[in-house]
Amino acid sequence: MFEIGPALAAAARFWPAAWKVSWASLALSMATLVLALRFGGPAWIAAIPAALVARGGLMRIAFDLQPTGPGGLQVGRPEARLAAVWILVLAITALAVGAGIAWAWARTSLAEAASMSRGRIEVLNSWKATSGLGWRLLLAHLVLAAPLVAAMFAGPAGAWAFPLAEGAVFGGLWLPMTTGLMAYAWRTAA
Repeated sequence: MFEIGPALAAAARFWPAAWKVSWASLALSMATLVLALRFGGPAWIAAIPAALVARGGLMRIAFDLQPTGPGGLQVGRPEARLAAVWILVLAITALAVGAGIAWAWARTSLAEAASMSRGRIEVLNSWKATSGLGWRLLLAHLVLAAPLVAAMFAGPAGAWAFPLAEGAVFGGLWLPMTTGLMAYAWRTAA
């Protein structure tokens, strides 16, 4: 069973061994991270692989895998696996965060309708009124957004006709349709 105290003690016991074997990869990772945090942008191109190499060396030590390279500097299958894991975890996290934001937006999407119908600011009351409706409201908004998204990606960038089409779809179709959706949803949910 996982317990915090023993886990922190194991981390503290691992630290000296980590530095003894992987000193170069840890130093490289620290240096590139400092540069990335200071200068941003392209410096991350060095910091992320350096951290990956350091983590690979540390995992080799922690799990008694194949020996590390000199000072913990090596690139092999374990580091490739770690890179794949990092990418997958980032993608899953981004999807989960995106879904959470979309759900919260859908739950508050009737705040405009609630505020207008009641003559005062009603954000939290719209949250209560949309209980159990969040995903359905999100789906309805996505259906109404489809023509707008299509207009945005329909033609070459910079062509005059396409901003006109986007404006027409946004102002002439999306705004009135979403207003009708919110009014209906508020009347049936409140």
